[in-house]
Amino acid sequence: IQFTAIAHKQTILCQKGKTGKLEQQFTLNLPNILQKFSSSNYKATLKEQNFTMYVYISCSITYIAFADNDVIKDNVFNMLKDIQDLFNSRYQLQQAYEAKTLEFQRDFSPVIENSMNQIKTYQSKVTQIQKDLTETKTLVVENLNEILKRTEKINDTLSSADELKNDAAGFLDNSKKMKKQMSKKKCCIIFGIVGGVILALAVVVPIILSICGVI
Repeated sequence: IQFTAIAHKQTILCQKGKTGKLEQQFTLNLPNILQKFSSSNYKATLKEQNFTMYVYISCSITYIAFADNDVIKDNVFNMLKDIQDLFNSRYQLQQAYEAKTLEFQRDFSPVIENSMNQIKTYQSKVTQIQKDLTETKTLVVENLNEILKRTEKINDTLSSADELKNDAAGFLDNSKKMKKQMSKKKCCIIFGIVGGVILALAVVVPIILSICGVI
């Protein structure tokens, strides 16, 4: 912002330039510029080669700023509206209507200077909403990605659990089969032994009895 001023009609109430030289240059031409505006409520912009002029008039008080051409329009008007609110919080309109040239210079020029230095912070509501939506979208995407990662980990864990379950089930099936096979083998061995004993008895007993003269 190169220069900002507050005026009532052609009476400059307070002003501040980015530099002392700029303040002198704009001060010389400002009365001629102010007399072109007669409306009690007015808002306009005028782009020149080296700057853009912004005019905001409310209740016959003119808030005017000259800014570099690359400064965002909404930021300048929001700055002027903020300066208006600060000015109205300190002074009554009647005081401004009856004031002499630069009557509020000492008290209010630091306020204007501070607002000029913070021009980049005067974003429009739409811009701020867009910024908030972008930040919210980023957070949502990050949270979704985190949830997806956790879901993948859970799925991996469940897959591992299923594999272990299948392995355990296979092991149990194999154990049962082996148990059945061992039982069959055990029975065969027992039957074989019993059969062998019976066969041996069938052969040996008659021999013993014949020897003893029983048969």
